[in-house]
Amino acid sequence: MFDEIATIALSVPVNDCVVYPGYIYGDTIIRNETDSIFFAELGAAKRARLDSLLQAVGRMDLSVSPANRNISLTCYRYGSIRGWTVNYTYMGERPSVLTFVEDKDLYDAFLYWQGDKSKRPFPRKQLNKHWHIEYQQ
Repeated sequence: MFDEIATIALSVPVNDCVVYPGYIYGDTIIRNETDSIFFAELGAAKRARLDSLLQAVGRMDLSVSPANRNISLTCYRYGSIRGWTVNYTYMGERPSVLTFVEDKDLYDAFLYWQGDKSKRPFPRKQLNKHWHIEYQQ
């Protein structure tokens, strides 16, 4: 399912980061120009499939950077500008310097990091070759 989300989301060649379906404020969806181009270029069939996949994995929005082949699905948000998020992240070309928590629970790693945010990197766990889950602020 996640790989199909990546295939659809990366099928539209745009040069800037996109938020799909757009920024959600209450019942209103706001799209900037790039978001609108991406939305239109997807077409009705791909939009319907992407919406159903996002709903199936329990995510209603994603950010896409086609130029970098990165996708981020927000799992959870806490707080506002100084809050944090939990994301499923796809990286088509993952940097070799990216580090992962392997020896402890991801949430335990987050609690450790939360106590002193100078500790880097943000806690993340590898799910497969292209996907990982991470906490970010």
